[in-house]
Amino acid sequence: MKKIRSIFNSGLKVFRPILYLLYLFSFLSKRDVSIWSFGGDYNSFSNGKYLAKYIRKQNKGIRIVWLVRRNIDINKIRKDGFEAYYQWSLNGIKLSLKAKYQFLNSYVFDINYWLSGGSIITNLWHGVPLKKLNYDIKSGPSAKLFNPKYLPRWFMSLFILRLKSSHYFLATSEMTKEMFSRSFKVEKEKCIICGYPRNDSFFTSENDALPQYIQSKYNSDEKLIIYMPTWRDSGNDFLTDSKIDFSELNKICVKEKYKYFIKLHPLTSIDTSIFEKFSHIHLLPNNLDVYPFLNEVHCLITDYSSIYIDFLLTNKPIIFYPFDLEKYSTQDRDLYFDYSSVTPGPKATNSQQLMKEISRLGRTEAEYLEKYNHEEVKEMFWKFHDGKSSERIYNFFSNMD
Repeated sequence: MKKIRSIFNSGLKVFRPILYLLYLFSFLSKRDVSIWSFGGDYNSFSNGKYLAKYIRKQNKGIRIVWLVRRNIDINKIRKDGFEAYYQWSLNGIKLSLKAKYQFLNSYVFDINYWLSGGSIITNLWHGVPLKKLNYDIKSGPSAKLFNPKYLPRWFMSLFILRLKSSHYFLATSEMTKEMFSRSFKVEKEKCIICGYPRNDSFFTSENDALPQYIQSKYNSDEKLIIYMPTWRDSGNDFLTDSKIDFSELNKICVKEKYKYFIKLHPLTSIDTSIFEKFSHIHLLPNNLDVYPFLNEVHCLITDYSSIYIDFLLTNKPIIFYPFDLEKYSTQDRDLYFDYSSVTPGPKATNSQQLMKEISRLGRTEAEYLEKYNHEEVKEMFWKFHDGKSSERIYNFFSNMD
């Protein structure tokens, strides 16, 4: 099967001129405004998943279809009750040519771009940026793709779908609107400020139950801490580089009645067996959606991951552990901001400092929010904090025609 997929993908590149002709012919297809297609990963960070669930719940006569690449688990989507097909299947081709509105999670390869002519493509993206994105990246491995020294961007975009822009882009505030417009080459007026559908779950009582995996390792008198570090472009084993003393951490968690859960980026490759000997430290499954229970988490620990920007909406404590800040910002990815100015929480740069901050979590949340200017930073990134992001997006597009 892998060999067949490899041959198929190689064929797409060889016959790129034919695909461009196919793209032009797709403009002749009559689009149906009642068909909304979604593409990309169906995971925790998928705004598309949460938007699609909202639309289905409203029962507005919209046909929701997921048209995905072969590397996506289509059965997982169907198990959630959605109609789903692979992009180049017969049904996938038909619906790619019919759908008026197409939503993606990252780049246009999330949908069947070659059959998208005449449709309206919207990038829901998967995180408010702290790290520089796309054309704003000036250093690190990704800079070679978005800002090559010897080839013009328009020429590169002929061969790399990741460089093609969507028609609309989802933003969360006036500031992020500017950033997304510049970094993705989308007109500023086409960057719509609605908020993220996945964060709507912070403002509802429908997600009170903790996942079974967490319940099995958690007592009601304990508090949850979740550690969610970001992905490094360099691919280094950053968890080893972080030099966290997990034995000492486990002792603190036992004493303070904390359960420490680690949620790594799906691309992270580490030896997970190192956590098996600890009673209060657990590695969360890659496919576990954290958003429905983030409101139950007492504290988030992270470094540069945009998850903290979402977590600001919960008004809960955040501890930052940027142990490799200088290396990360120079070798992996530039940052948009002065790190200390937009990270409202204590900073630990080594394991000893991290242990100290975790031990001090007993402070009241009110004292924490006031000390670290939490509200000021939250307002920078979020125009809305009302749980109505999906509603705004739905209304915007349904009122377009």
